[in-house]
Amino acid sequence: MLNKIKTWHLELVVVLVVSTLLRFWQFGSRVMFLGDQGRDTLIAYNILHGDLTFIGPMTSVGNFYLGPFYYYFIAPWLLIFNYSPVGPAFGIAFFSLLTILLLYVFIFKLSQSHLIAFLISLIYATNPIMIEYARFSWNPNLLPLASLAFVYLSYHFSQLPKPKNRQIVALGLTYGIIIQLHYLAGLIIFLPIILNFSFWKDIKKSYKAWLILLASVLITELPFILFEYKHDFREVKNLILALTASSQTSLITLNPISIIKSSFKVVWQFNNRFLFGYPLFLVSVIYLYTKNQQDKSIKLILSLTLISLLSLALYKGQLYDHYFAFAYFLPVFTLVVAWRKVQKTRFNLYLLSVYALLIVVFNLIGVYGKIFKHPANNQIKTTSQAVSLIIDKSGGQPFNFALLSDNNYDLGYKYFFKLKKAQVKTIHEQLTDQLFVVCEKPANRCRPIGNSLWDIAAFGWARIDKVYKVANLTIYQLAHYQKQ
Repeated sequence: MLNKIKTWHLELVVVLVVSTLLRFWQFGSRVMFLGDQGRDTLIAYNILHGDLTFIGPMTSVGNFYLGPFYYYFIAPWLLIFNYSPVGPAFGIAFFSLLTILLLYVFIFKLSQSHLIAFLISLIYATNPIMIEYARFSWNPNLLPLASLAFVYLSYHFSQLPKPKNRQIVALGLTYGIIIQLHYLAGLIIFLPIILNFSFWKDIKKSYKAWLILLASVLITELPFILFEYKHDFREVKNLILALTASSQTSLITLNPISIIKSSFKVVWQFNNRFLFGYPLFLVSVIYLYTKNQQDKSIKLILSLTLISLLSLALYKGQLYDHYFAFAYFLPVFTLVVAWRKVQKTRFNLYLLSVYALLIVVFNLIGVYGKIFKHPANNQIKTTSQAVSLIIDKSGGQPFNFALLSDNNYDLGYKYFFKLKKAQVKTIHEQLTDQLFVVCEKPANRCRPIGNSLWDIAAFGWARIDKVYKVANLTIYQLAHYQKQ
C-alpha cells in the first residue's frame, strides 16, 4: 500500500495539515466575538426558532443591505455547537480549508505540476490575512471559496464546446451567493462571458443558457426579492442612488485618470498584502499573452485581473483587506502562469522552490505577529461571564444595559442575554431601577456617570451602586439618584 502513495499525496497532506493548524490552533480562546458577530448569531438563533429573515447584513458603506444567505449558512453551525458562537467561526475555518483544497486542484489543472500546486497552495495557505479572516465569523470571509468556485466553474465552462445546463445552473447559483456576501464582487460575472464570448455572443444558440443563468441567480436571491417586493424595492433604490449620486457623494468614480491611479495602487496593495513580486509576475503574464493568445489559462488570469482591478479601482472609499476577498487568490494564480513557463529546467525549479519557501517563512512570521504573539483575548468566554455576573447581580429583576467601548457595540452581550433568558430591557421597553454598564476601556477612562451615551443618559440621574471586574472588563451597577 505504501508503494501506491505518491509524492503529491504527501504534499497535499502537508498543505492541509499546516492550514488546519494555523486556522484552529487556540481557536476557541481567540475567536473574535464583537457586535457584528453578536448581530449575526442573534439572527441565526431566531432563524433556528422559526423567525425567518429575508434580508442580510448592512453594507459597510451606503444605506443598503445584502441578501440573507450568510445567516442561513451559519445557523446550522450554531445549532451543531449548541448555540455557542464558536460554531459559525468553525464553519468559516472549515470552508477555508475547502478553499485551499480546491485551490490545489485548480492550480494543478492550470500548471500540470503537483510541485507548483504544492508550493503555491502553501503560499496562499500561510498568508497572514488569509488566516486572520478564516478564524472568525463574518460574511466576507466566505467569499474566497465562493469566488474561487465561480472562477473554477468559469474556466471549466470555457473548456467545453457546449456547456451543459447543470453547469450553467451551478455558475448562476454560485454568483447569487457571491453578491450576497459582498457587493464589490459583483463585476466578477463578466469572467464567464469573457472566457466564453464565442458561446454567449450567439443569441440564437445561447438565449436559453442566459435564461437558465438568470433563473439560477434569482433562486438564491428569492428571499431578498420577496423582501424588496414587500418594501417597494427599497434596497435596490438605495443602491442605485449610491451609484448614481453626485460625483462628491457617489460610491464609485468614472474618472479615467482616477481609475488608472487606483489600479496601480491596488496592484501594489496586492503586492504588499498577498504576494511579494506580484507586479513582476503580472507583467510576465501580459508578455506571455502577447506570445500565445490561445492559452486559456493566461486569458483567465488577465480577465480576472482586469475585472478585479476595475471592481476595486471604481470604488472611491478606503480599501480594507476584506474588500479584496473575492480576489485573494489572484496573485498566486498570476504566479502559476508565470512559473509554468520557466519550470523546464531543474535550476529554475530550484529557484522557484527557494522563493516559495522564503515567502512561506515570512508568512509564518507575520502570522505569529498578527495572531499568536499576544495573549488570547477569550472574547466569547469573557462576554458570557460578564452576562452571567450581571444576571446574578440583578437579583432576578428587570434591568437596563449599556456598553462603553471604542470599537464595539452591544449585540454580542445581547446574544448571551437572550441565550440565558435574562430580564434585560431597553429604555423604550421599560425604565428599570438598575442599569448595568459594561466598560471595555481602561478603568481610568470609564465614566458612566453623566455619560452622553443615550442608553446611559436616558436612564436619568444615577449613582454608582457597585463595581465588578470580569477579566479586562469593568462592570458598573447604577441606581437612580435620590435626593436626601
